[in-house]
Parts: sequence; C-alpha cells; structure tokens
Amino acid sequence: MVKKAIIFTIAILVITSNFQAVYAEIFFPTTNVRLDGPSTYCVITPTDEISDEKTRQWVRLTENSVQAWETSLKNAEFENDDIWDMYVKEIPTENDDSCDIEIEFKDKPGLADTVAGYFSWPPGKIVIYYLQPKLCNGLIPCYDDETLKSDNAIFAIAIHEIGHSLGLDHYVSDDNDINKKWQSSNESPPSAMIPTIPRISSLLQITEIDVQKVREIYGSDGFYAFSGSTIPNPQPTPEPTPEPTPEPTPEPTPEPTPEPTPEPTPEPTPEPTPEPIIPLSPLTSMTVSDKFIEADRYDRQIITLSGRIAEDEFYRGLPVIITIHRPDDSIEVLKIKTTGTGFFEALLIIDRESLRGVYHVSASYNG
Repeated sequence: MVKKAIIFTIAILVITSNFQAVYAEIFFPTTNVRLDGPSTYCVITPTDEISDEKTRQWVRLTENSVQAWETSLKNAEFENDDIWDMYVKEIPTENDDSCDIEIEFKDKPGLADTVAGYFSWPPGKIVIYYLQPKLCNGLIPCYDDETLKSDNAIFAIAIHEIGHSLGLDHYVSDDNDINKKWQSSNESPPSAMIPTIPRISSLLQITEIDVQKVREIYGSDGFYAFSGSTIPNPQPTPEPTPEPTPEPTPEPTPEPTPEPTPEPTPEPTPEPTPEPIIPLSPLTSMTVSDKFIEADRYDRQIITLSGRIAEDEFYRGLPVIITIHRPDDSIEVLKIKTTGTGFFEALLIIDRESLRGVYHVSASYNG
C-alpha cells in the first residue's frame, strides 16, 4: 500500500486592524510585532560553500532591501523623516548585541517543506532559504544542492520578510483566483506582502499600499511610537546665500490709494494626529486535529482546523481568514464565519490527489 506523508504546521498570527462592518474582498491585517524605535538589521555573512561573489551579492541585495523600505517610508513623510530611520550592517556571526533583527541565509527548510523564508519574533530574526525547490515525481518537494534561487528572488524574499518585521501580515483576497493571478501574472502585484513570491520575482516591489499600512501601524511618531525615546528634531535645511541685489533707481512715489479693509481669514482646523495601532491578541487558540497524516491511494481523511476569538476582540459577523500554504507554493484562503461565542471551524479533505509535504496554516482576524 502506497502512503504519502502530509504534515501541518500552525503559525498563529495575532493581529489587529481597523474595524469594518461588512465582509471585504481584500484583507491586509497587521501582526502584533512592533519595532520599539529605529532598528538595526544585521546580515550574517553566509558561511556555506557559496562563492565569494555570490556571498557578496546576497549581502548587498539584502542591505538594499532594508534601504528600500527606509527610502519608501521617508519619501512618504512630509515633516520629519528621521522617524523612519532604519540601519543595516553585515556581521560575521549571529548573537551580536548591537542588532535588533538578524538576517540569516540557510540552504533549505526541513524535510518536504518549500517555504522561501520566515520572520520570527521575539527575538527578531529573518531566515532566507537560497536553494530553489522543485517537485520530484510531480508530488514530493525536493531540492537540488546546485540550483540556487535567482538574485531577484533573494531580494524579493528579503523585501517580504522585512515587511513582516515591521508588523505587516499577508495581503490576501478571499477569491483564490485573484491570489493565483497575483502570483502568476506578468504585472507587479498590489503589495509586497502577497502570500507567495511571484513567478517573476523581479515584479515584487514595495507599493503605496504597503507604505501606508506601515504608517497606519506606527502613526505620526513613526518608529518612535512604541519606544520611550525622544523624537529627534528634523535637520534644518540650510538657507542659500543670497546674491547681492543692485540698488534700484528710485521711482517717483505715486499718491497712495486707500486699501479696502480685508475680511478676516478663518483659522484652519488642525488635522487629527494619527494614532498608532496597539497590538492585540484576538486569537486565543487554534488547533489542527491531525498534524501528521499518512494518506493511501484509496482513502481520504478530513482534517479540522478550529479556534476561538478572544471575547474582548470579538465582533459578531466578522470572518476569520485562514491561509493554507501548500508544498507547491500555491495558497488557499478560507473565509470562515464564527459562532455567536467566537468559535470557528474549517474542514480540509486530504486524498490521493493531495501533495505530499508540509502545509503551513495561519489565521488572522480583522477585529
């Protein structure tokens, strides 16, 4: 009897977002990650048997990805762009006390897994997998130790994972055809935070949607919103040295014409100061009925995904969004209604057509 192993892992993403009274087609929640000030990202020099040229290129691309986020955020700031400072440097080994978030290169994830990278917190760490996965025999994820991901893919993975480090969750649609289009299209996706790296990885870029979501998370104080530090004053723009003006020839003074009395100008109403989004924990639990499955060619099994929303964060009628990442990098998004007490449940069918490998399951709630 031929059996195939299917493993489920859970990544519970505790998030909060602005309340919406109706179902939305697009979901872009936030996680509970918050930087507590301008942070230093440290790229650990790859130590595997990688050429010096490739090592230098990967480090440079990762540094560029941090700088791309900083530039995008500063370009959107009208007053003091110092509140969006981000720093990056290369270090030879991990556990450097001067680093807030380390970025490490590894060859591949665990057995039968195809994840491109991940962000973990706390402490802050990004891992980028540099070997290109494929499906052996059309079903089993595997790796060729000689096939490296492209430079564009390394940059795209870094951009995406740094987005997670800023507090961004995935940008998903409840229409799975739209999610597939973003991944396979010849056009840039609407966000760097779509769940999978596009087929043409160079198309993934930081967009206005991403920048405004980060600004929504941290508010008008930027990365100082969750720190006890004083926001630095903006650097004054130096005044240009004026050119000497020649003395004009005096003209005869005409008789003054009385000016009409101007109407008083009303005082402008000040714009409200954006407040940062305080991270909450709406998901109290989420479980998978079976985390390791052996399905033979004749049987099928039903897997239950279930959980509960915290009472304080529960809004009747809002759905839970469950994202399932399959071993072939495809995703399925489920929009699940909750009961009146915040309980939710979804059923997955595993049969002979299901891919073998690791399935990553995450849940978010737009409460």
